[in-house]
Amino acid sequence: KEGIFGLYLRGTHQVMPIPNCAVHHPSINRAVELLEKATKRMGTPAYSEETREGGLRFVQMQVDRTTGAVSLTLVWNAADLKETHPALSLLKNELLKLDNNLWHSIWCHCNDGMGNNIFHRSPKRWHRLTGHEFMREPIPVGNHGYFYFSPLTFRQGNLGGFDIVAMDVAKNVPGGSKVCELYAGVGVLGLTALAHHAKGGSPLQWLRCSDLNPANPRSFRMTVSSL
Repeated sequence: KEGIFGLYLRGTHQVMPIPNCAVHHPSINRAVELLEKATKRMGTPAYSEETREGGLRFVQMQVDRTTGAVSLTLVWNAADLKETHPALSLLKNELLKLDNNLWHSIWCHCNDGMGNNIFHRSPKRWHRLTGHEFMREPIPVGNHGYFYFSPLTFRQGNLGGFDIVAMDVAKNVPGGSKVCELYAGVGVLGLTALAHHAKGGSPLQWLRCSDLNPANPRSFRMTVSSL
């Protein structure tokens, strides 16, 4: 069974192809085009919710806005990486063959669960197949460091819009404050406020960020080191 790439129709698990979506970044549309070609050429088995058979279950794509390169995660119906071969290796190699420059990184996430969760909770289910671990996004303060994201961390879908939100929050935090950000992810709001007030000459006394995702602290520390 061939895979269909798109988005779920509201309230269903019916996939609607959007090959030239005006909202998606052009690199996402290009990546979908290459995925369709590669899966057809390699005969990649698509997952079926009815039979729970097949391999490729979901895809997640994130764009590095500074380069336009795509970080691609292939979610596979498997408990571990050994169960994905040879289909996964064939697909990865074909994607690189079609356009090696498009891909920032390619990952596999193994999820053989029966629920609706796209990702399994265990960090051991993530496997980087090729490329870099982190994508960088400029902190929206102006030449003042970078946020570091990986597919294991939460990243807003509309980063351009969220940059505006983060700056509005930063400007409404009084200089010299003590800030604790809950459900912080990699600390985008708190670190934007930290950078904003450091640049303005009235630094925060301290910043603490809290989140349950065990992958977040590495991204947080790398961002802090870039300030």
